[in-house]
Amino acid sequence: MGGDWFSDSVPTLAGKEAIESIQGSWLIELGELAGLRKADIDAVKHFISKREDRYRVAYGKRIEHFPRRCIFFGTTNEEDFLRDVTGNRRFWVVNCKGGKSRLDFKTYLTPVIVSQLWAEAKERLAQGEPLYLAEEGLEEEARAIQDKHLEKDERSGLIGEYLERLLPKNWDGLDTYQRRNWLSDDKNAGTEERCSVCILEIWAECLGKDPNSITRRDSFELSRIMKTVKGWKPYGSTLKFKNYGNQKAYVRR
Repeated sequence: MGGDWFSDSVPTLAGKEAIESIQGSWLIELGELAGLRKADIDAVKHFISKREDRYRVAYGKRIEHFPRRCIFFGTTNEEDFLRDVTGNRRFWVVNCKGGKSRLDFKTYLTPVIVSQLWAEAKERLAQGEPLYLAEEGLEEEARAIQDKHLEKDERSGLIGEYLERLLPKNWDGLDTYQRRNWLSDDKNAGTEERCSVCILEIWAECLGKDPNSITRRDSFELSRIMKTVKGWKPYGSTLKFKNYGNQKAYVRR
């Protein structure tokens, strides 16, 4: 399809090396999404969203401007390949069903077919077709597909059950250890729906960890999980929690 303008030789998605490697190519394949896994995800998002690159070429005397003229697409056999919870709108997932019958692209993509595809793309551009999902419902559908391919954290299910379990009326009067004991007995039945939660509460009560042992990385990972839990959202400020003081909160939608 890309012919002389295709490249699968982009070793990284950060720095001058990445910028130089995309020059002169229209279609750039990230085989097995290698660049996404090696680079910091924020750097990846920044790189693929740029409209132009500015750098000094080898032996050049000054910085030059290079407008972007390419698109990126990745291929992988993995199911869970999206790492970032918030930035996946940049990645449109297309599931390709495998099977015994395979299309021979060398036979199918004749010069006539390739020219026809490029002509149709040019015509759609001339008609003003947007480069985003403008049709109603498409963005929601794309987001649902993206969610299926997020990297999974094995604690997600456990935390989801913890948040949905009904609590006793005297829950606020219990200390951390009393809450753990109550939660550990499946025979205990509550009546009150949980309305808010904080990361430290999940760490100590759901996962049974020492509140003083939580690290910044632990907090980040649990925050990432909370962004994927259906029916919950960041409160946007702090709330006061029994046993844990003022903490950033998550509340039911």
